[in-house]
Amino acid sequence: MKFERQVPGGLLWHYTNAQGFYGITTQKELWATHVEYLNDRTEGVHAAVLLEALLKRVFPTQAAARAALTGRRADAFVFAMSERGDRLDNWRVYANGGRGYALGFGRKSVAKVPNAILQQCEYIDPALPLESQDFAIRAAIDARADVWALISESGDKADPRRVERQVRSWVDAAVSKLGPALKHIAFAEEREHRLVYSGSHVGLRLRVSPTDRLVPYVPLQFESEMLLTVCLGPGMTVADERATRLHLEANGYSDVEVIASNVPLQAI
Repeated sequence: MKFERQVPGGLLWHYTNAQGFYGITTQKELWATHVEYLNDRTEGVHAAVLLEALLKRVFPTQAAARAALTGRRADAFVFAMSERGDRLDNWRVYANGGRGYALGFGRKSVAKVPNAILQQCEYIDPALPLESQDFAIRAAIDARADVWALISESGDKADPRRVERQVRSWVDAAVSKLGPALKHIAFAEEREHRLVYSGSHVGLRLRVSPTDRLVPYVPLQFESEMLLTVCLGPGMTVADERATRLHLEANGYSDVEVIASNVPLQAI
């Protein structure tokens, strides 16, 4: 396509297919998918694994405290974006093999989406020892000072019942906040940021995935001013560009910049 230009920096990019682009721009919604239905099959479990290892280290004989983590998994919904625009791997995985779109959102406006928190992902390597990774727990959790002091300083000297009560409270907050922000190290190149919704399931909907699965999601509010740039994938044509511009103009996005991918991908 002849309208190629440098992909602007400083935006957060959501890669999607034509159906996703059409849905976001017409329905004015961002669909946040439950973490158990994303492409990292370990989504939602890293927090519990790390916290359990930490509790074993601090409370080696208090099984009751560690039992608070049994079966725990993050119960949250996320809308995924990447720091990296126009990336071949993202086009292939998330945008119909390059026949899709990357939607560029302004960071400040995305951070103001009601009922959601913008978080940057931390990447966990299961092969490395906890000592090299529990920074993620300290960095990503705004833990209550009294509970963290109890865990850090008291060890097995603390009253077991008090420990169990406080650790359970701490675990609830920790898994809820940290869980959606942790991904496997294999996905680190995506440099992902997420809008995270951890509230009530009221308003939950279901959609059918491309692999024919029912996927739960919740709609997040979307304002047209959030969308600054639309980048067409490397498999799109000039005809696709015309249709995209017509659709944006018809739906009140006349100020949105439309550009083409610079990735020289072609079907072979």
